[in-house]
Amino acid sequence: MEFAKNMYELHKKVAPNEVIVGWFATGHDITEHSVLIHEYYSREAQNPVHVTVDTMLQDGRMSIKAYVSTPLGVPGKTMGVMFTPLTVRYVYYDTERIG
Repeated sequence: MEFAKNMYELHKKVAPNEVIVGWFATGHDITEHSVLIHEYYSREAQNPVHVTVDTMLQDGRMSIKAYVSTPLGVPGKTMGVMFTPLTVRYVYYDTERIG
């Protein structure tokens, strides 16, 4: 996580108006690592978006999914998070559709 923090600090020097809105990972599932990484980005952004990109092309196509975290648990006990799926809408130019 120190690497990500250092890279963001460097990026802010050249693009001070840009902010972190979330993070992405390759794969089609949320893993135990997703929770830890999302926790870090929750300190950098108010409600970060987690995007998964399935590069294995299951079903012959690249799947892109997006999630936000929702806290859950019992008051006074250990809290956890649940990843709630978002609707993903693809926006592209006609020339980009070929790829």
